Amino acid sequence: MQKNKRAPGGGRKPKGDFSQLTSPLSLRMPAEMREQLESSASDNARSVSQEVLRRIQESFHRDRDRARDPAMRALCFLIAQLAGEVAGFTDTQGQPYFDWRTDRFFFRAFKLAVAKVLDALEPSGEIRSPTGVFDNLDKDEEGIRLFEMLKATYETPEARAEAAARTLMSSLMHPSLNTYYFNEVAPNHKAKGLREFYGLVDARRDLQLKTESKKQ
Repeated sequence: MQKNKRAPGGGRKPKGDFSQLTSPLSLRMPAEMREQLESSASDNARSVSQEVLRRIQESFHRDRDRARDPAMRALCFLIAQLAGEVAGFTDTQGQPYFDWRTDRFFFRAFKLAVAKVLDALEPSGEIRSPTGVFDNLDKDEEGIRLFEMLKATYETPEARAEAAARTLMSSLMHPSLNTYYFNEVAPNHKAKGLREFYGLVDARRDLQLKTESKKQ
């Protein structure tokens, strides 16, 4: 009897956080490690494959976190703690009862609380624009206009904040721009670019954001 061939895309679909599994990888491991994975997968209600992928992803997260300076890691911790403080109440599992991300009252409270913490941490002294550094950079005629445009974003803290937020949100909502940048513009920084790119992928997923197509 001739075996029926599986149709393309047939078979059991992956479930869990990782569903778009298109690149196969076979590997051997010690029996003890496999037992640990199976036990952990059972505890977390995941398949072994999903458990492996989750642990690999977490290792990349740790690499990305270690690349940040200690003060930034500390600030990220404080902001995470602040979300819990803003919610106030917790459920029986110890989780915040109110969701700062989906409840507009608590989102606004969280936003204001972050600003107050940053106000408390702001260094003293005169605010000075760093635009003088651009005068010492070598640039050709074609680059002068771009340098002037970039320099303008350093004129005031407000201008720099606007430019930084615009760049970050563009990268967050237009993933193709990130791919182009570290493949074409800055290939020497591709490893760093990949860490940031996949960090943005995780951020979009966890914030439940939909990407926007780049307009032609």
